Amino acid sequence: MRFWAATAWGGPPPPSGLESHKIARLGLGYVPESRDIFPTMTVRQNLVLGVKDMKNPGKYSIDQMLDMFPNLRARADNQAGVLSGGEKQMLTMCRTLMGDPDLIIIDEPTEGLAPKIVQQIGDMIAEIAKTGVAILLIEQKLSIALRIAHRVYVMGHGEIVYGGTPEDFRTRDDVRAEWLEV
Repeated sequence: MRFWAATAWGGPPPPSGLESHKIARLGLGYVPESRDIFPTMTVRQNLVLGVKDMKNPGKYSIDQMLDMFPNLRARADNQAGVLSGGEKQMLTMCRTLMGDPDLIIIDEPTEGLAPKIVQQIGDMIAEIAKTGVAILLIEQKLSIALRIAHRVYVMGHGEIVYGGTPEDFRTRDDVRAEWLEV
């Protein structure tokens, strides 16, 4: 992870042991697989919590986040705990973007989601990438990963066993057979 982050992000990785808020201020955002939200707070309040600097807002505003996902706009003043799994994933990604990161680590964003929501999440990740934010996507759904990625890495037994372009990966039946197919 350190090597990848240093090359994709353009800067050195943050020192280990640094407090979370300090890592975030350095420009690193994290979207956990667990879809951690603050369930008793509203959707809008969850988004406000993600803002890095209220005096100097970043690339994204709360309205832009709500425009990106109309589902969230319709529920902006509802408690976040009542959201569906897909809506919680959207909220987690939007809250992370409110911190104006230079690099986002997105862990399994489509796990357990309906196909329509998977498509929305994939579209959002592609849009984020277009804004210049570097993305480290950890994803098992190859269709999403290959559509978005500039580089593909396959891990096996805790080590990178393949690295290359999506185009090259598509021709590597041996890698897919050994590491990805049942």
